[in-house]
Amino acid sequence: GDADAHYHLGLLLTATRPEMALPDLMLAARLDPRLDAPVQSLRASLNAALLVDDRPYQLVMAGRALATLGDWDLAAEAFRRAVVARGDYADAWAWLGEAHQHLGGDGLSDLEKALLLNPDSAMVNALYGLYWGRQGKPEQALALFRRAISLEPENAAWQAAAGSAAEASGDLVAALAYYKQAVALDPQGVANWRALAAFCARYQVEVTESGLPAAYRLLELAPA
Repeated sequence: GDADAHYHLGLLLTATRPEMALPDLMLAARLDPRLDAPVQSLRASLNAALLVDDRPYQLVMAGRALATLGDWDLAAEAFRRAVVARGDYADAWAWLGEAHQHLGGDGLSDLEKALLLNPDSAMVNALYGLYWGRQGKPEQALALFRRAISLEPENAAWQAAAGSAAEASGDLVAALAYYKQAVALDPQGVANWRALAAFCARYQVEVTESGLPAAYRLLELAPA
């Protein structure tokens, strides 16, 4: 009858044996409705992951779900198990590098390995771009985000990330174009509308044409 115990057991199983995690997670949510939101988030990710009969892939997806909840310790464990299971899994190495950064480490060697294993992975390029952005090198980050866009041009997340990097590097024209493309590709993406509205307000560019419509759209999607 201890909701927290079931929830934390479910988290541990998500990182180690994702196919066994849902019963404890669902029981935790039934015992304590406050846990329903994180449990439903994990449930959606795990159900999608378990549709693919590929253990390393399941672990990476489980790790990403844990990372979304901010549980980077367990996310790192899931990614570590993925690279142990398949040493040439580039995306798993890249996510392991991302986790190490959130845990106070560097993560560069993991990212370098990931890029060496698969330079044509959009995810690897994007996570490597995040690394350089955190190092205060937006030009290097932007080059990697552009590479990710060339590989997956319909991914709004890469467009938004490129907009942020272009803005940090001082190329405001390119930044605005990337932000606008992000909302065009993902009209339901609250974060993208927020980024576009904030950019227009911050630099007083296209306030009427883009900034105000973005702000109104943001209020529609997230009125709170």
